[in-house]
Amino acid sequence: MLQEDSNISEVAAYGVGTTNPDEIGPMTPQQAGLSKTRYDEYLATLKDAGAILAVHHPAEYYFLVRRSGFAGGGWGVAVVSRATVPTNQLASVDEYFAAHNFSDGAYRRIEGDWYLWVR
Repeated sequence: MLQEDSNISEVAAYGVGTTNPDEIGPMTPQQAGLSKTRYDEYLATLKDAGAILAVHHPAEYYFLVRRSGFAGGGWGVAVVSRATVPTNQLASVDEYFAAHNFSDGAYRRIEGDWYLWVR
C-alpha cells in the first residue's frame, strides 16, 4: 500500500505523514490527501499484521510491532523490508538486549530482504 501511495510516508492510528518535507505530521488522512476508506484499509491491515505503525523510509519499509518508552527513549521492535543489507546485524536479538545499549538500533535477518529491527 505504501508503494502505491507514494506521497504517504507513515500511517498509524494517530494519523498520517507525507513525503512532503514542508508538511508537519501527524496529519488527518484528509489533510494528507488520503481517503477515509484507504486510511481505514491501512488500519485494518496493520491490525491484521499485529503492527501499530507503517513507515516508508527511502531505504526501507518499517512495521513497528512493539515499543516501550517515552519521547524517543526506551525500546522498539519492528519488522523491516530493506533493499540493501544493513551493516549492523546481530546473530540474535538477545545479544542486543544483553548489551544494554539502546542508543542504536540493530537488525536480525529473518529471510530474503526481511529483518527484525530492535532498539
